Amino acid sequence: MSITQTIPGQDTTSETGIGAYVKNDSPYIVTPTIVSPTLVNPNITGTSTTVNLTATGNTTLGDALTDTTTIKGATSIQTSSASGLAVGLNGATNPAFIVDSSTGSQAAGLKVTGAVAAGTVATAVVSSGANANLTINAKGTGTIGIGSVSTGVVTITPDTTITGVASHSSTTILTGKTTVTAVAGIVSALATTNERIVPFFGAGVQDTPAPAAAIPLTNYFSTLNSTAAATTQTLAASTIYGQVKKIQMIVDGGDDVVTVTSLSGGTTITFADVGDTVELMWNGTNWIAIALYNVADGATAPVLA
Repeated sequence: MSITQTIPGQDTTSETGIGAYVKNDSPYIVTPTIVSPTLVNPNITGTSTTVNLTATGNTTLGDALTDTTTIKGATSIQTSSASGLAVGLNGATNPAFIVDSSTGSQAAGLKVTGAVAAGTVATAVVSSGANANLTINAKGTGTIGIGSVSTGVVTITPDTTITGVASHSSTTILTGKTTVTAVAGIVSALATTNERIVPFFGAGVQDTPAPAAAIPLTNYFSTLNSTAAATTQTLAASTIYGQVKKIQMIVDGGDDVVTVTSLSGGTTITFADVGDTVELMWNGTNWIAIALYNVADGATAPVLA
């Protein structure tokens, strides 16, 4: 009886006869299943185009923190774990980096695209839907630093909504529309006396408060109407750094004395004639009178005292 056997990798000549074997230079592994394996310096080589490896249970690659594992080619990890990919000194315990794919029907995530040297690295949301949001959070009362190490300018391009107090101590460029909804408004810290205050203008609709009524801060331009007699009014301190306020007398029935809270250089501004105008700016501590004039005669002006 003649038996031919194929033993992968054996460097022998081909013979026929009882117990003969044939050399095969192309070893292959097809869909092995390994349960709790221990491999020491394994090396799988050959010309087989498909090698499927299935490992059940926990699998550990390397036996020391200093070991290096290199994977070439596209790699896909399919998991529904809250720690689907965890990198850290203690693994999934307080890791330095973690990927959580435990969200039910998860179909959105984060993509990082590399760049050429001195190019722009891109981070973007990927999703099966047309739109998806992205949030960035520190933990607890921790802070989020953007450009806290780099020295370049931070540019925000689209329309931006700020719901908390915005503080800046360096150059910030907002290219799109910026909406501030915080009660405290914008707070700016000037690093040097050469810094510029960004002006803030309230609503563009002109308002005319009643005689003796408080002048509102919500509008940029307020007009005064003293009707038949002299009157007094008030203007409160602002909470918005750089707010600009314009006040002008349009009806003179008597002097209108406006008491201004935290007015630099005085406490009151007296409007005596039609056309008397003052322009004020809040510098974070005081109202500063940046212009006192009369639009009617070009000579007189309200009096700050």
